[in-house]
This record gives sequence, C-alpha cells and structure tokens, in this order.
Amino acid sequence: MTEDIRKLSRKYRVLVNDADFTKRLKMSATFNYFQEIAALHAEKLGVGFDELILKHGAVWILARMRVDFTRLPLWNEEVFLDTWPQKPNRVHFERDYVMKDAAGEILATGVSQWVLLHRDTKQFLRPQVLEGIFPEPPHESPIPQPLAKLRSPENLEVAYERVIGCSDIDQNGHMNNSKYLDFIMDCFSMTELENHQVSSIQVNYLEETYPGDVLIMKKSLVQGSSGENLGEIYVEGVRSKDFAVVFRSLIAFKKRDVISE
Repeated sequence: MTEDIRKLSRKYRVLVNDADFTKRLKMSATFNYFQEIAALHAEKLGVGFDELILKHGAVWILARMRVDFTRLPLWNEEVFLDTWPQKPNRVHFERDYVMKDAAGEILATGVSQWVLLHRDTKQFLRPQVLEGIFPEPPHESPIPQPLAKLRSPENLEVAYERVIGCSDIDQNGHMNNSKYLDFIMDCFSMTELENHQVSSIQVNYLEETYPGDVLIMKKSLVQGSSGENLGEIYVEGVRSKDFAVVFRSLIAFKKRDVISE
C-alpha cells in the first residue's frame, strides 16, 4: 500500500510540562506540537531543515499562526494531530492542522503561514524555488478566512518586561516562536486564567529577537470584556533597544470549562 504523503498524522500525550496550572494544554505546547509535526512532514516532503540548508541555504520562518479551540485537552490525555500543506502562493506557504481527541472529536483547528529566508543574506526566497514539491492538498483549510494583518491599537498599556535568555533560542539562532506564547499568557493574572480559557489565538511574527534583548509586553482590550468574559485582548512585544514591534497577537477568551473529575 502506497503511503499518502499529502498529510502527516501523529499521536501526542499531554505531558506534565505541556499542561498549565489548570491541568490543560498550554498555548506554547500547542504551538510546539504544530511546529514539530510541520517539521516532520517537511522532512518527508524533502524540504526539511537539513535539505533546505544544503540545497538553498534557507530556513523555514513562521510568519503567522492562528489556532481555534473547541476544547482544551487535559493533562495526560492523548490527542491526534493531522497536518497538510496547501499549494504555495506567490509569497508564502500555508499549512493546516486539525487536533482530535481519542473519540475523534475536534479539539482545535489551525492554519499557519511560512516563508523561506536565506540564512546568510536574510533575503526572502520566492516559493517558486520549491515548485513541484508540494502535492495537491487532501483537504480544504479548516480556517478558510485569510490570516489578518494585526495593527497596534492606541490604548496600549505596559504589562511587564521580559529579558530574552539563552534557553529561549532555537536551532535557527533566534527566539523560538512557541516561547512567545508563554510571554503572552503571562500578561494575564492567575485569577483571569482560572476563570477564562483561550477560544482563539493568532500570532503574527515580525522581527527576530536574541539573548539579551528586552521585550516590553503591552496589551489592550479590543472588545467584549465583561465581568464573566475577558473578550478579545490584543498583546504585542516591543524590543526596547529600537522600539520595533517583534510580534502582534489577538486572543479571544471564553468562560473556562469545568473539568469532570
């Protein structure tokens, strides 16, 4: 039987380091799962980390990602993740994700946009350099609307400052994308996160950061906040040395589900 290389499926278990203090999957662990399975599938398609460096001197850079949650999986729960790429357009590569539980119920859907960056020149490469590699997608995107360009609102308030450390750096030599999710969630109080959970989150990555950089974390209410609902919150990280916006994000919250013991 011929293997269907159009998509890749993997099983994950929510380990203790993947769960937050509410015993549910952390946002950073979710992004880690998605990035890991994307890397594994890229290798199967012949465009993994080593192949890209060897043939094109390039690396994959995550530009945007959005994840919508139906339910957050619990600590020690098994989840099943599928991923597949769409056909590249003129600018970026899109990759989709679906996460299900053991009963086959959808837990989360995701979509990401990637670009190719030459490791030495820092120039973006056109998707045409990989033309003919990506197969026809097996499914349509689970989040059909395009990933929006996020803009900084006027009423931003400083939440806190964070120094980038060596443990934040990945194999590409800069801050790992999933680390920003921990920075984002630290903009909220324990009480807020005890009573609310993420229903949707989008992160747009704009600049690289390195050890010693200081990020000024800022946030602002967008809409829908009430006593029982945090609504939508915008969060961004600003590099203190040049005031460049490193990332922008938009997080929608809902009232937290009650865990059945």
